[in-house]
Amino acid sequence: MLEAETPTVALVAKAWDFHVDTVLRTSLDENLSMVADSVLFLKEQGREVVLDAEHFFDGYRANRDYALAVLGAATDAGADWLTLCDTNGGSLPSQIGEAARPMVCGGRGQGFS
Repeated sequence: MLEAETPTVALVAKAWDFHVDTVLRTSLDENLSMVADSVLFLKEQGREVVLDAEHFFDGYRANRDYALAVLGAATDAGADWLTLCDTNGGSLPSQIGEAARPMVCGGRGQGFS
């Protein structure tokens, strides 16, 4: 990513605990560390960082606290943007609103871990 010399880099992160276990085959804590370390490294290289929270809405429905912890790890490490992805396209507008509300209406005080 650094060799491309783009000012902005997008990172895809697993926000669904099911995918952390079955696809990445790692622990939830290790995934959070990988997210934070990756964001921090890219920020130290002077890049703007967009975190693509893959399957965010599936993850939010399955394990709200963990999905929000992924966003929190990225934010704490300095991510500039958080992209909440409805990767499967199966969320209803009301479900998207419910999950996005903590980030729009006060951030950490309203639901970030």
